[in-house]
Order: sequence, then C-alpha cells, then structure tokens
Amino acid sequence: MKNPKRISVFCLAVLAMAASGGAVFKASLGDVKANLKGKEISAAGENAVFGEVDGWKCLKKGVLTFTIQEGFPDKRGIIAFRIRPLFEQKKDSPEITVIKFESAKDKMTFEYFPPQTEWRLDKLVGGQKDIAKTKNHELKSQQWNHVCIGWEHLNAKQNRMVLYVNGKHMDSKKFPKLFSGQVTVKIGGDNINTEIADLVILNKYLGRKGINKLCNAKPGKGPAMVVIKKKTKITIDPALQADIDKLKGKVGRLLYRHSTSKTPIELTDGIIAEPINPADIGKIDLSKYKVILFPQGPRYQVSPDQYKYIVDYVKNGGGYVGSCQGSYFANKLKLLDFKTYACDIWGLFAIYFKNPHIITGWREKKMMRMHFGNGPIMVPGEGCEVIATYTMTMPGKPTIAAIMTGKCGKGRVVLFGPHPMGGPISANGIKKFYSGEKMHTSRMMTNALLYAAGIIENKR
Repeated sequence: MKNPKRISVFCLAVLAMAASGGAVFKASLGDVKANLKGKEISAAGENAVFGEVDGWKCLKKGVLTFTIQEGFPDKRGIIAFRIRPLFEQKKDSPEITVIKFESAKDKMTFEYFPPQTEWRLDKLVGGQKDIAKTKNHELKSQQWNHVCIGWEHLNAKQNRMVLYVNGKHMDSKKFPKLFSGQVTVKIGGDNINTEIADLVILNKYLGRKGINKLCNAKPGKGPAMVVIKKKTKITIDPALQADIDKLKGKVGRLLYRHSTSKTPIELTDGIIAEPINPADIGKIDLSKYKVILFPQGPRYQVSPDQYKYIVDYVKNGGGYVGSCQGSYFANKLKLLDFKTYACDIWGLFAIYFKNPHIITGWREKKMMRMHFGNGPIMVPGEGCEVIATYTMTMPGKPTIAAIMTGKCGKGRVVLFGPHPMGGPISANGIKKFYSGEKMHTSRMMTNALLYAAGIIENKR
C-alpha cells in the first residue's frame, strides 16, 4: 500500500481576464467546497485591476474581498503573500493597510507604519492587542517581497505567532486562539500604491524550511492569486479512499474533559470523528460507532462505574483504538491481557517492526522513529499480537510492545504507546511540533481505525 502524504488546504482561485471596457473579475471556487465543509467562499472585486509583473499575476489596484463562512484555521496555520510597494517608504508617507482579516470580535492587519518607517502585523484577537514588527526598510520598494504569518496554538501556555519577511524571521508573539466563525479577508485598498500577489492560506503550520519553500517559489501560470499550489495537492489511493468512506459517520473520539462541544474532529486522511463527552458514556448508544479513538493526552474524566459501557461496546463488536493515554486506559478496562509501565520520555523514540501487519502498511523498514510523550511500555500477555517493539530492554527481558492488537469478545483492540499522529515537544525553552504526516506515521492511525472497525483485514 502506498503512503502518500495528505495536506489539507483552503483553495481560492481568482482569475483576471482582459475584456473590452476594462478588467473582468471572476471567482473560481475550485476545491474550496470540500475543504470548507460544504460552505462556499463568496468573493467580490471593487475597482479591481489585475496585471502581471515579473511573472507574478497580481492585484495592481482596487480591492478584493472574500468571506470564509467557517473552518478558518484557528489553532495552527499559515498566511503568506507577496507585496510590491511602489511608494518611497518615509516618515511622511501615508499609512496603508494591504491585507485585513476580520471576524465579529477579532481583527488582524498587515500595514505600513510611517513614524518608524516599518511594516507591522497589528492584531486584536480575543481582546488582546499586539504588534509584530519588521526591521526598518526590510521590505524593498519596487521589488517583490514575501510576507509569511504563521501561528500555532497548542494550549494556553504553548502558543505563538511568527512573522517572516523574505524568508527571514522578524518577530514572534504569544497570542490567544485565532479567529472563530465567519472571517472576511480584504486584500488591497484605495490608493495604497502597492501590488499584491500569490496569496496562500494553509490550515497547518510550516517550519522554517517550509516557509522558505513558499518564499523561494517561482512565478507560475494560471490564476492571479492561488491559495493552493498543485504540487502540494496529494491524493489518497482510490482503494483506500473507498475504505475510508465506509467510516463516514461511524467514528467517535473521546474528549478528555466534560464538554458540550459538537464540533467534528478531523483525524487522519480526512477521517472525521464525532466528539464523545465523557459524561455521556452510559447515556448514549456507543454501538452507533464502528470504532472509537481514545487519544493521547491527559487522563480522561471517565469514572470506574462507566467502564462497563465501554467494555460491553467492545465485546459486542465495537472497535477500540488507543494512543498513549488510550493504551493506559485499555489496561484499566482490562480489554487485553497486558501490563503497562510509564516511560517519562519526550521526543522521538525508535521502534522496531517485529511482524508485518496491515496497520503498519506492511512496512519493510525495520526501524523508524515515532513521536513519544510519557506513553506506556506495554508487556503483552496471552492473546496479544505484537506488531512493533521499542528498541530497549527491561529486567528479565520480556517482550516490550510499542504497537499491538488483540480481540476482546467480538471487538478488535489496537494500542499505540507512541503517537502516530505526532505532537509537540517542549524542552529547555525549545518548542517543536512533529507532524505525523511528515514523519509518515499518521497512515498507521488510518489503518488502525479501519482494522479495528473490521473494514480491512490483516491479509495481503
């Protein structure tokens, strides 16, 4: 089975066509409906004049506005664009705004601020006002400059927004969770004397290397502004997609804490899970799910008197997939015969594939690194099938499972000690996010969900 990466993006193509009597504006929605949960993006041009400069198709004059009804990347994302200031950047130059993002309560703009002859990102998000600045004259007049704004919001303490110009880090700030609800994007303005091109909005964060790739991209053919590049649109194998489609509306994901949230949760390869409030276990019919994911994270707010409902669900044929905390929890439920030992290690952990299995995609590579964060060392007992082990030993040298599976009644159980979907690391003041997609481990989660649900079998 192939393991193509999947990159989720928002797509908006804006085409400019020459016509008698001036420029004609047309919005092309492309793939945007699928990527924004069926909600269309409405776009409008006001005195918009398009052209081409140095190979870049750009907005030369006027205003372009579009609205993202829902699904704006609030937790992590990228906004990148190119601007070509045509004015001399002096203290007596007018203040201008080249792009603005605005929701009901929040606003973020990128603008030229004359008193300090600098460009800056001015944001008012969640009632918090902050400014990220460029260095003086970092943006050159009469030249194309690449601006990239990236953000990650992992939790209340681990959050940041960064500003890059021409591939160089300018500034970084802490910030609350970004926009929610409807977001209006306004590009250009009256008499700003600045050309704008190559707008990109991604719902994932890119590191320095990824930002440099965006910065160093060459002009291409096609729309005046493109929010997706063809080279990043990677499809899923049709046979795998057909299997994934069978999970639609049949996947649950336990929330850590009591919550009334009904917001669907995207897992891997476009699989959407329905959130399960711990307080609802015993009150709702779990059998409507073919499989439930018990994810990595803090301890679940599930009381012992609720355990029987999950055990009965699995024994009657429901699928259980646990990652990290989810594997500790499976041990509490006694779904399989195994023991767990805490391993307080954070980072990348080497694991060894002991037996080829559909869950790992029949991997021939004997060893690889996976994201790990205080997960369990699992010592399997009777009825457990070990798929991968840690490259370590314990007294008595028992088998130490990193990934394993087994049956509980009629149901299938798949347990991960590490995190196939990736996750953050923070140590000695250094913060980093390891993507399961980039490390080619997220597909194991997709396969585990399909296998536990009984949709695929461990047969070549």
